[in-house]
Amino acid sequence: MRRDVGAICVAVWLLAAVQVLAQAKPDFSGTWVVDTTKGSPADAALGMQGHFPKLTISIRQTDTTLTFEAKTAGGPGSTTIYKLDGSESRNPQPVPGSAGKMNLAYRSTWVGDKLVTTIAPPGSAGSLFKETLYLDGNELIQETDPGDSDASQVMAPPGAKLKLYFKRG
Repeated sequence: MRRDVGAICVAVWLLAAVQVLAQAKPDFSGTWVVDTTKGSPADAALGMQGHFPKLTISIRQTDTTLTFEAKTAGGPGSTTIYKLDGSESRNPQPVPGSAGKMNLAYRSTWVGDKLVTTIAPPGSAGSLFKETLYLDGNELIQETDPGDSDASQVMAPPGAKLKLYFKRG
């Protein structure tokens, strides 16, 4: 009798574990517009809260990739592709104050229902940024933390976590 109860407990535990692992990841697909009335304390400290240009992002998500197209009012757009299997993708990104672009390495993994991406120059031991995307109700939230490389400290002050809120557009 005790063996039967023990076997049933193990079976129930395994079933619960499989269900947790099999949970569907959120689908970020759609068009999103930055909510300029919201932001993190770091945004306000940097004088950015309420001063963002109209930023619109379009996201297409499949089982293997997330394509992130960003456009600002009157500015050039950019497209970034994230591989969702943890492997590296490379995306050319504009260099501030320059007409050039830098090829950055992106590595994305799911942490629960959040997509966490480290962004770094290819071959770098550290990251420039860590970006986290997640849904909170009807909002898409993008948090960006400075990375752990020396270059990230030049691009953003230590502890300057930026947080953008988007609503469907």
